[in-house]
Amino acid sequence: MSILPFEAHPLPLRCDEEGTIRFLGSRVALDSVLSRYQQGLTPESIAESLPSLALADIYAALAWYLTHTKRVDAYLAQRQAEARRLRAEWEATHPDSKSLQERLKAHGAPTSGEGRCLHSIVDPRLR
Repeated sequence: MSILPFEAHPLPLRCDEEGTIRFLGSRVALDSVLSRYQQGLTPESIAESLPSLALADIYAALAWYLTHTKRVDAYLAQRQAEARRLRAEWEATHPDSKSLQERLKAHGAPTSGEGRCLHSIVDPRLR
C-alpha cells in the first residue's frame, strides 16, 4: 500500500476562440511562459513574473511542452508567422506607423516588447 497518491492532474491549459493556448483561469498565453523558459528563466522566476499563474501549473505546462516539443514548436512557429503577416498587413495599411516607431526610438521611448509601459510615452507622469 502506498501512502502517496498517484493521480493524474488535468493539464492547466485551454484553447481560446482564436486558437491561442492559454492557462486556465487567466489570459496568459502558453507562448509567454515558453518564451521565458527558452530565455533561461526558471519556473520559479516565471511564476514571479506572471503572478496569476501557480508554480505547479507552470511546471505542468513545461512538462507537457517537453513531452510534445515538436508539435508545440510547430504551433509557436505558426503563431509567429501569423504575427508577422498581421504586422506586415498593418504596416501596409498604416504607412505612418513605421515613422512613429522610428520617432519614438529616436527619443529613447520603448516600443512594443521593450519592457516598459507604452503609456509612459503619452503621459510622462507614468514613468
